[in-house]
Order: sequence, then structure tokens, then C-alpha cells
Amino acid sequence: IIAPAMPGSPDPLVHLHRRALPLFPAVVDALERETGLALDYRTPGLLVPAFTPEEAAALQSQAGGEAVWLEAAEVRAAEPALQPTVSGALRLPGGRLDPARFVRAALLAALRSGVRLREGVAGRRLQIQGGRCRGLETDAGLIAAEVTVLAAGCGSATLAGCQPPVPIVPIRGQIVQADGRSLPVPLRHLLVARTGEAFRYIVPRGDGTLILGTTQERVGFAPGPTLGGLAGILTDLLRWVPALAEAPLVGTWACWRPATPDGRPILGWSACQGLLYATGHGFDGLTLAPLTAAVVTALIQGEPPPIPLTDLAPDRFTTVS
Repeated sequence: IIAPAMPGSPDPLVHLHRRALPLFPAVVDALERETGLALDYRTPGLLVPAFTPEEAAALQSQAGGEAVWLEAAEVRAAEPALQPTVSGALRLPGGRLDPARFVRAALLAALRSGVRLREGVAGRRLQIQGGRCRGLETDAGLIAAEVTVLAAGCGSATLAGCQPPVPIVPIRGQIVQADGRSLPVPLRHLLVARTGEAFRYIVPRGDGTLILGTTQERVGFAPGPTLGGLAGILTDLLRWVPALAEAPLVGTWACWRPATPDGRPILGWSACQGLLYATGHGFDGLTLAPLTAAVVTALIQGEPPPIPLTDLAPDRFTTVS
């Protein structure tokens, strides 16, 4: 999902999304031209539906700017697949792309530009000498570097030698893939909403499949998916789109997203010279990828970053006694 931050998100996250979204079309175009891979990037917009008067009142209070409130009749006209008792919805700009293809294209473009990929080599420890990071110690020996970028996602917290330590925990997200071609009315938008502590969504893909998610579980690296997690997703989303009950199941899986205590990424130079953090993006890693790349590039080249980094600083979790 490539979209603005959800209504009610902290201001720093809203600002990051606002700066990141305009970068995506050019990035997608460049990757598709360089690699020949189609990334299935589309921008049909998002709907955040409400199904009770209380939900409608809460969402309507957040309308404004790019978030447009739609009354029930307008929602039914815009998205006929939703259950007819929908009370209203927020409409937001945004869209989706295939994350696996995006990563594949980015890797292929990087390799063609001269990047060397070390596969099957585990990083163990950052080599810190005299207050400076000298590179990464691996199973295959030291990879020396003038600048080391820590962008290991959930693995960032387990890499020894980080200064300051990285307070990242994995959040398990379970996902269902269904064949949406059997729906009487195809979905026209991405559907997203918060349901209690969970973040639910339905993402229609170009091949006719639907991606249904997700859970937000602090269970470490416990394997998934689980029956309970999938049941919760399907219970909520069948309430949104009852016709999903007849959609064939394609597959299920789980992934782990790197979360920080305040929900914001860790981005910027560490107190250790030569060590640059770009991690902890949680559920927003794909949306913020082009902006993160622009920040990392600017910092390495000694240029001012395109956004203020105070709210994202690596040392913001350090306790002063």
C-alpha cells in the first residue's frame, strides 16, 4: 500500500508520508525502464469505511485536505462491493504496487549499477574502533567500509556493536491471498481501516487476486500464520465485503515488521562515526523507501537531508541518568 499515513497517525509520520508519496512515480518509472519488470503500480485511491454511527463520526472529524468525507450514498456509488449498510468513508489518495517485484527490480538495478551482493553470508557484529565504525564482521570475514548503513529491519536489533542500541521489536503480520475474479462486482479502491488494535485492508491486484490483512502481534519471531490470526482478518473483512465468502483461497503467509517504541523510523547518523541508521520503518517501509534512499544518499554525500531528522534521530531512545 502506497498511501498517506492513516488518520490519527502522529504528525512526524504524516509529514514523512506526505514527502514520500510524490517520489514514487519517478522511482517506479525508472525501475521499470532499467529492468523491464512491471511493478503493477496503480493509484485508484483508498477508502476508509465506517460501518457504525460512532465510526462515521470519528472518521468524519478527521476529514480535511486530502482526506475527503463521503456520505453513505456516495460510498455505495464509489465502491458497490461494500456491504450496503456502510455509514460513510474517508477517501484518500494512494495506491499499490507488488512489493516482491519492487524489491526484485531495485536489486537488479543496483547490481547493474555495480553493487556487489554477498549471498549466504551472515553479518555478526559491527567493528567499532576508536569511536568509529570500520565495517561489518561476517561469517566470511570483515567487510570494511568507510560508511556502514544499518538497514537490517528486524535484524537490526540483534546485530552486535550498535551504538546506540536499536530498540526494534518484530511485529508479526498475517496475510491472506484470495482470487477476487469471482466477485460479482470487482473492487475499485483499496480498502483500509483500523479495527481495534489491528490494521485491516483489502488490496486488489492487477492479476485479479486480493491481498487481505493484517495482524499486529508482538510475539517475537513466533511462526505463522495461525488459525486465530487468519480468523480475525476474515471475520472483519467479510463484514466489509460479504461476497468475499465465495472467493477461492490462494494462500496465506506471515511476515515480521521492524517496529520502534514511538512508531517512527530510525534515520540518521549515529554517535559512532561512519555508522548511518536507516531502519525501524514498521508497516511503512515500502511507502517511505524512496524518501529514505534520498536521505541516506544526501548524508553520505555530505549534503543536507531533504527532511528534518530530529524526530527520527537514533539517539532519541537513549536514557540520560
